[in-house]
Amino acid sequence: MPKARSNQKEVHSHLALRVESYSANTGASITHVDCTPTLIDENELAHSFGTGLDLIAVTHWPEERAEEELWLSIYGLKPTDWRLRRRLKDYQAVDEQGGLKYRKYRGDYYPIYDLPKQIGYLQKNRHYGVWTGAAWVSPDVASDMLTMLLHIEAPYLALHEIRISRKRGIVRISLQTNDPAEE
Repeated sequence: MPKARSNQKEVHSHLALRVESYSANTGASITHVDCTPTLIDENELAHSFGTGLDLIAVTHWPEERAEEELWLSIYGLKPTDWRLRRRLKDYQAVDEQGGLKYRKYRGDYYPIYDLPKQIGYLQKNRHYGVWTGAAWVSPDVASDMLTMLLHIEAPYLALHEIRISRKRGIVRISLQTNDPAEE
């Protein structure tokens, strides 16, 4: 297994976007089980639910990124998804022997955490000349965003982007009534 490079520089950017249009989908179904018997997981829920949002937004801040178009899909995770059940202690860093890592600060030892860097991804679609991306959030957040979109006249999107080498990801996403460029 190739060793991960620890010297890759992380570049963080904050973007302010105007939501130009959106579409939403939500659904419920009975889990489909007539597939190969070896692929069935008996612990899977019998019912399946999902919510998704597709946003088209245009960047207006910072100036050097103004007028970039973003096609973003936001997906509500299943309530049983492992990412919704993880706690901070589940991300505590371990050493080569599997022991938990700590750092010393003013005479006391504190855990070191190896948190995920992003909740989604971004990439440039050169064919269409736009940025595309996807983010995975809790079902409550996806539903709240849909509710807000129905009641806000001019919705804005605040996006915290991370770039590591040539790859970009979404660290934080916020749908809001106020222009994030003015905050």
